Amino acid sequence: MELMSEINKIINSEKFQSLEDVQKQTIKESILANSLILSRENQKRYFELLRNNLIEIEDLGREYYYKNNLCYAGIVTTEVSKTPIDEEGMIFPINYKLKYREYSEPVGRLTRSVLHEFGHLVIKKSKINLLDTKKSIHDGLLIDLGGLVISKNLQINFGHTFSEVINEFTNFLAFKSYLAYQEGYEKSEEKMREFARQNGLTIESRIPHLDILPKNLFDTYPESDLAGHPFLEGTTEMFNILYVKYTPLVRLIMHAFQNPCYSYQDLEASFKNGQGLSATKNKEPINDLLFGYYESSFHPLEIFDNLMKEKIDWETYCIEFDKEIYEKNINQDFVAKSIEYFTEFYEKRNAFYLSNQRITKEELEKNMQDFTKTVEACQRYYSENRTRET
Repeated sequence: MELMSEINKIINSEKFQSLEDVQKQTIKESILANSLILSRENQKRYFELLRNNLIEIEDLGREYYYKNNLCYAGIVTTEVSKTPIDEEGMIFPINYKLKYREYSEPVGRLTRSVLHEFGHLVIKKSKINLLDTKKSIHDGLLIDLGGLVISKNLQINFGHTFSEVINEFTNFLAFKSYLAYQEGYEKSEEKMREFARQNGLTIESRIPHLDILPKNLFDTYPESDLAGHPFLEGTTEMFNILYVKYTPLVRLIMHAFQNPCYSYQDLEASFKNGQGLSATKNKEPINDLLFGYYESSFHPLEIFDNLMKEKIDWETYCIEFDKEIYEKNINQDFVAKSIEYFTEFYEKRNAFYLSNQRITKEELEKNMQDFTKTVEACQRYYSENRTRET
């Protein structure tokens, strides 16, 4: 699949005809950037959703969008059709409306709003299959909406914080990948390359665009460092401080979902081979949270509840986390409690794999040593940011 050819076909479809050329170019670059870090299979799924399920696009200009007394610089809204697409009335299509805000800085046409919103569409579901549901621990049916967001009876959704924070992280990778993409590098605006250079993202023209993962994504927080740190007067932030204040905690949770049989280096190698962050090895996810983000929101839920439901279940935790994201200050008690939960979770995962002879005692000890480093990096970050406000 030739990426630009496929993207041009989408941009030339009827739904984009009302947009001006510069708007089309902005969207084209955002679709390209987001698709560069996907596996081939997920690229195809992404493009199909853009063709069939994205029914409306609105450029907000320099205005904001308000909904339920909240202010957004961009948003993807979800509508479940009332008309089923199967004879039994069990499968319903989902349509999406996307709104984005224009920013001229710091990354030129590839602005954080449109990049972020098209990043959400990467993991959205094209339909709801009511036969593919799970029973909630607290009663009701759970429906996978994609990106770790789960709906309970189509009335209450949870998992939004994970979706937002991981999207900010993948936006960062998409931006880096876009700058390193061989066909797009020389065409990208000087402002974008300058922004990268000023923030330590030196991208050489020969670098493979998939060679962009940090040495250890579990304890490095570049998007958090860049949030609210413009490199020239008058520039706007690249990242949303509301979301990235919990980047370190989500990275720790990612580490807790690392398959004990595999290392981060396995994920890095698979990513470089074009398998994306949902990579598998021996038909198993290398990282179960990232696999869940791209493939099935139920996947981490089932793993977590199997080990932790006596103390706290995934639904309850996600609902608590979603409440924290809009608070001005970091909730240090919530962070400490979360670290305790996911340390216990990872210990239990490793003990389970050891008892089933999937890993050795030495491998378990190595896994826990590595996890301790992630915990210490996370604790250090929040200790240094006790008074940080959005």
